[in-house]
Amino acid sequence: MARLKVKQISDFSSAVQTLIDNDTDQNAALIDALEASVDSLEGVAGGTVTADLGASVDSLETLAGNNASAISGNDTDISNLGLSVDSLETLAGTLATQADVDANEADADASIDSIETVITALAGDSEYIHDYSVMASATAFRTNVQVEHASDDDMQVYINGHAIGRVRTVDGTKYGWEHTSGNTNFDLHNIGYDLEADDVIYVVAHR
Repeated sequence: MARLKVKQISDFSSAVQTLIDNDTDQNAALIDALEASVDSLEGVAGGTVTADLGASVDSLETLAGNNASAISGNDTDISNLGLSVDSLETLAGTLATQADVDANEADADASIDSIETVITALAGDSEYIHDYSVMASATAFRTNVQVEHASDDDMQVYINGHAIGRVRTVDGTKYGWEHTSGNTNFDLHNIGYDLEADDVIYVVAHR
């Protein structure tokens, strides 16, 4: 609207100047009227332009203020975000440390379990017995208590002071002593002689 009024002012000014150039004495009243109109239009245009410009400036200042407030708010948000990141990094470090602790505890628990297993086994095998066993037949004997006789139990048999080995098979033939039943009964295979009532059968084993 302000631009249209400025153009009108320019047109009026041009017309007035043309009249003045053609005849300075004619149409004096018309020229005065036109000049008054020009002054009025300039006042209106100037007022409108100034008002619009002022309003625009005010609007820009308000916008700038709002932006400044928003930027200030963003600064706070950014600061808070930085604190949150720091907190998360601290938490991550704590969790990583806790994971290491948990892993070490798991390893320690496994080691303790293993040690306890060994201790239990040793506790069960802690008592050796020395048993003078009884002849059951010419090829068998019987201990007075139950004994452990597996291959890892280290059971030893002596007859008249001679060691008799655990049973083994050679070319299909067994040799040595062998458990039969009840953890007390044992057979003898091909030891070179038969048992007699006065033979001393001595057994060392875990109870």
